[in-house]
Amino acid sequence: SVGNASVGTILREGLHEAAAEKGAYLLEKLGELKASCPAIRELRGKGLMVAAELSRPIAADVRNRLLGAGCLVGSVGDSILRLLPPLTVSRGEIDEAAGLLAEALRAS
Repeated sequence: SVGNASVGTILREGLHEAAAEKGAYLLEKLGELKASCPAIRELRGKGLMVAAELSRPIAADVRNRLLGAGCLVGSVGDSILRLLPPLTVSRGEIDEAAGLLAEALRAS
């Protein structure tokens, strides 16, 4: 089945291990941003599923700014951003997304 083939590819190519490593890198980059940006209250995540809780109800505005810049994120309620990059995301793309998030937070 298609599902078995997908899981086989994920395991064979080590994408699950890469997701853990890239997720840790994403949290590290966002942690650096949090240290200088009071708009981020808390970060949490597992692998490449990451949430940023914001200190103000600006999630929709930040999400829209990121979408306008070509960075797909979701929001939950007024103050949570959901980041779910693909398993194939590169460190360079994570760096770029963190920069775009910093700009969006400064503008909101």
